[in-house]
Amino acid sequence: MSLNRLQRVQDSPARVVMDAHRRTDAKPLLRQLHWLPVYQRILFKMAVLTRKSHTTGTPTYLSQHLHQRTATYSTRSSSLPLLTVANPSTVFARRAFNYTALTTWNSLPADILTADSVYGRRAARWHTVLRWLLNTTVL
Repeated sequence: MSLNRLQRVQDSPARVVMDAHRRTDAKPLLRQLHWLPVYQRILFKMAVLTRKSHTTGTPTYLSQHLHQRTATYSTRSSSLPLLTVANPSTVFARRAFNYTALTTWNSLPADILTADSVYGRRAARWHTVLRWLLNTTVL
């Protein structure tokens, strides 16, 4: 099932909940409901899963793909917890966790990467992830 079809499945309940007409644009409705569109929700879940497996080391089948990038010289980004991304040889390999999750993680804003916790005191910073995701383009 493609993302467009899944997005249409999500748009329908949004229209029902907001009591909107069938042809009403669903994007403003999703924003009112604080629902992420399908693609952005996938990115959010990928970022949270990467964060959890990077900080806790579990599950091991995912954390074994996460390696901290070591900087060869000092730059502003060398203090960020970026992950090493292998260059995939095929388009199919770009769908794997060890590429998609790492590129998603590395593309997050710096204040998100350095936040202490997803749910703790600095959890408000993770709300900027939602704003960042809503501004990302759909592939």
